[in-house]
Amino acid sequence: MKMSSVNIAAVVITVFHVFIIGITFWLYGVPESNLEKYLFIALVLLLIVDFFVFTPYGEKWKNNYILINLSLFCSLYLLNFGLQYVTKGQHTSSFEKRALLAKEFGVEFDKRSRQEVVDELIEKGVDAYPVMLENMDEKIVTFSSISNSCVVAGNEGGKFAIHETDRLGFNNPDEVYDHKMDAVFIGGSFVNGYSVSQGKDVSSIMRSRGFNVVNFGIGGGGPLGKLAVLREYASRLRPKIVLVSCFEALDLMTLRSELKSAILLNYLNDENYTQSLADRVGEVDSILKERVMKARKASKRKEKTDGYILNTVRLDTLRRYLKLIFAGAEGASPNLKKVPLKELRNIFILARQTVDQWGGKIVVVYMPHTDFYSSPDGKDVDYYRKDVLSMLDDIGIYAMNYHTVISKHDDPLSLFPFRMSETSHFNEKGYRLWADFVLDELRKNELIKE
Repeated sequence: MKMSSVNIAAVVITVFHVFIIGITFWLYGVPESNLEKYLFIALVLLLIVDFFVFTPYGEKWKNNYILINLSLFCSLYLLNFGLQYVTKGQHTSSFEKRALLAKEFGVEFDKRSRQEVVDELIEKGVDAYPVMLENMDEKIVTFSSISNSCVVAGNEGGKFAIHETDRLGFNNPDEVYDHKMDAVFIGGSFVNGYSVSQGKDVSSIMRSRGFNVVNFGIGGGGPLGKLAVLREYASRLRPKIVLVSCFEALDLMTLRSELKSAILLNYLNDENYTQSLADRVGEVDSILKERVMKARKASKRKEKTDGYILNTVRLDTLRRYLKLIFAGAEGASPNLKKVPLKELRNIFILARQTVDQWGGKIVVVYMPHTDFYSSPDGKDVDYYRKDVLSMLDDIGIYAMNYHTVISKHDDPLSLFPFRMSETSHFNEKGYRLWADFVLDELRKNELIKE
């Protein structure tokens, strides 16, 4: 039986819609906040094609068009709801997973939200705030928390990590600047000490070993942000050694977002560019406090069901099942298509040149992705590790690879809270091992002496 032109049109539009939806899902390689943009673009494309291609078929095709779309979208959402029911409890948040694991380990787990902890500290007269991340604004990009304040970070081991920030807004005792400087450690949340109490982060442990290190770690910071921190803060101290962490996979993903910031691009395109943040601490604090207030008001306006509704609208359960979503808390693999290796190379060249100006030495501390340590078959997960390490060697930057130590450890999972390496930072044991590894490598390369 011959297909009518209307039926042919219906088949074509169905195939096209499925194609657009599939492309939309695959474009999810960028951070999740951009997914809505791609959905909007997809819908606009559908409307344009529908108007110019299918309108000539008249009223009859419109009925088929409506029926096809309703059937398609109803099927997708019914499948999503079905998967939500079947997999209920299998995709709990990492916070919920830790709370359950705490029971198994016999550890009391603080189930309060970070904001609740902050509020209780404020009630006691403490100048407390949530920990800050690298914040990309159109007018100013910040890389610190609020200075001289109490900062509430993460809860991965049962208790929230609480830090007192220094004069610049970093996790250091303020007197660290008053003594002879051996090194600075620039990095993300691992360097910051997001999951451990004050004095237990890698820089603090190194200081306890007699090596004076300033912690310039900021959560969410990527390679371009680390170059900015080097120029804004570290260059003023001119330390003999500049340690820079490079986190496997995540740094490359974060860099893709950073390259969209006009301000951050200035650090890459102009070797003399600076926002003079160290001279604008008061202004930075005011901006960060305003952001905290806005975020707090926004969170109060949201209903508890907002997250569930948004996840349902985005078909998160279906996309997760089809492995079309990157969600570290669920253990999905990072999407590393079109990684900016060329830009990463240029960033490290600029960083090396900056440190060379005062006769210092830049050393990269390579951090492996934690997927490997939770892999059932123990299979190594290499997210451009060889490419990055080879690139660093090619441009004359020494890199120490922490994976060489963890992979040979008798019990790698013991280095993470509740033996949960996915989406986790190190526990105190992991940080001690990391600090000793860095110091040992510096001694082997005669960068420090006993």
